[in-house]
Amino acid sequence: MGDGEDRELLENRSARLGLAEAVSFHGWRRDLRSVYGDLDVVVNTSRNEDTPRVGGTPDLLQYGAFGRLAPEGKAVAEAILETLRDPTAARYRARAGQAHVPREHSAARLLSDVDRLYRELLAGKSAA
Repeated sequence: MGDGEDRELLENRSARLGLAEAVSFHGWRRDLRSVYGDLDVVVNTSRNEDTPRVGGTPDLLQYGAFGRLAPEGKAVAEAILETLRDPTAARYRARAGQAHVPREHSAARLLSDVDRLYRELLAGKSAA
């Protein structure tokens, strides 16, 4: 799911490797809730995601508590295979992440954090 400047390159590489029938490129999707429900493994190999800093994925996954982390290359494939071989551990990580996200990444939490930050900044300005 998703898209990027390397899509054509990746589609061509997939075809050269004989994987065209096994690999699908779906582009941007808005119905991710239904898509994720059908997946066994989700892999994010992006170097930059929508977090406050580059490389924020390890923070979001609590450094492996909510999903496998692997460096680039062969380690990604090995992490996928390990996940498929141990579905109990994968389900445990997924459920832990599902419980964590509403608590820590909700709109209400964001608004509360921003409100607290502004109040702290205003209090500091008044004290100066």
